Amino acid sequence: MLRDGKYAAWFRTPRGQGTGIVDLAEGRISGRDSFFTYGGSYRVDEQHFSAVLTVNRHADGPLSVFGPDEVEVKLSGVCNGLVASCSGTAKEAPDVKFEAKLPHAEAPTAPVGVAAAATTGMASASPVAPPARDVAIKDVNYYRERGMSAYHAGDLIIALANFDLAIDMDPGLPDSYINRGIVFHRMGDLKRALSDVAEAKRIENSNRPNATSRARAP
Repeated sequence: MLRDGKYAAWFRTPRGQGTGIVDLAEGRISGRDSFFTYGGSYRVDEQHFSAVLTVNRHADGPLSVFGPDEVEVKLSGVCNGLVASCSGTAKEAPDVKFEAKLPHAEAPTAPVGVAAAATTGMASASPVAPPARDVAIKDVNYYRERGMSAYHAGDLIIALANFDLAIDMDPGLPDSYINRGIVFHRMGDLKRALSDVAEAKRIENSNRPNATSRARAP
C-alpha cells in the first residue's frame, strides 16, 4: 500500500530523464526538483494507486521531459513495499509516455560493503565507509551510505534516490553531487552528470574563502 511520506523520484520519457523529491500526505502531492515544482492528488486502492500530477517551472534550466513547461499528468501505478512505480501521459503531450520509480525515504538497500573512492570514483561518507545501515537518526551520511550501497549492488535508481535525499537534506555538501553525477554518468546521462560536477565545484569554490579565513583565525 502506498504510504504517506517523502519519496525520491526517478522519471523518464523518450525526451530525457530526471530526479526530484516528492511528499505524499493524505491524498495530496507536493514536491520539486531544481527547475520544476510538483503538485496534485492521489488515490490508493490496496496495492494500486492513481494520481493527477501538475508540473510547473520555477527556474530557468533544461527542457522539460514532456516538452511543455506546464503539464497535467494522469498516472496509474502500483506500490511494492516501500517502492512505488507508475506511468502515464500529460494531456499537453499525449504521445510522450512518462514512467517513474519512487523509493520511499525508508526503502531498504542491499547491505553490500562500500568500496573506497580511489577504486570506484564514489566519494565515501567517512574514511572507512561501513555498509548502509538502518539507524534512528537519518542524517545526510545515512542517505549517502545507502546510495553507495545501492550503487555497488547495481541498483542505480535506488542510488539516485538516496543521493537526492542527501542533497535535499544538505544541499551544501559537494560530495553528494559528485556521487549523483557518477550515477548519472553510469546511466548515460552526461549532461546531468556534468551539471552535478559543476555544482559541486561551485560549492567548493564558494566555501574555500571561508575555510581559509577560519584556518587563519587566532
